[in-house]
Amino acid sequence: MEKTFKLDEKEQRMALDMEQANLPLNAQWAQLRRQQDDVEKRLTAAEEKNKSFLMDALAVRGVQQVEMAQIINGQLVCRVPDEEIPALAAAPSQSDKHVNGAPQIAD
Repeated sequence: MEKTFKLDEKEQRMALDMEQANLPLNAQWAQLRRQQDDVEKRLTAAEEKNKSFLMDALAVRGVQQVEMAQIINGQLVCRVPDEEIPALAAAPSQSDKHVNGAPQIAD
């Protein structure tokens, strides 16, 4: 349920004063939000530029896969995935010989 009450003159003046006081604050808030949006866009662009620089620098050095890269004290430091150990050329085959256990009797 909603009820409506009329404000007296004093209350109307107070309400108007509050609205007028809030107006510049709301305008300032809107301006700050626009500035924040602009800064966020510039930060995103800077991050992309930095990432591109790092990836180009790594590509020149023949590094294709990277988990992390950064510049520390003038050096390009990166973490790359672990290299797989090559499979053995000839895996041991299953033979009829039993190394452990009771001896097998052949018929």
